Amino acid sequence: EATPEGVVQRYAQAVVDGDIPTALDHLVPEVADSCERVSRGSEDLRITLLETSEREESARVEVLVVTVYGAGPLGADEYESEEAFDLVESGGEWLIETTPWQLTVCAESGTVR
Repeated sequence: EATPEGVVQRYAQAVVDGDIPTALDHLVPEVADSCERVSRGSEDLRITLLETSEREESARVEVLVVTVYGAGPLGADEYESEEAFDLVESGGEWLIETTPWQLTVCAESGTVR
């Protein structure tokens, strides 16, 4: 749970579950404290870990995000993209600094700045 991957997993699950207070707990305080909420679509998401690059005080967790839209005559439509979370180590714990746009809950935490 204390690894960058564990933090990303708990954050992503909180976002998918609509548990914004828990999601905010995993963001850096500068973002969480001044959170300008953005609404997330109603699409289903699947997130798969691809790779983690960990440095002394920062980490990058790369994931595959599959977005599932509705259901057509041949099944659901899906879109997949490789995305990344950027984390920083603070006080012995990992906190998320930027998130993929599909999992953004605060305008400041999205990858587009």
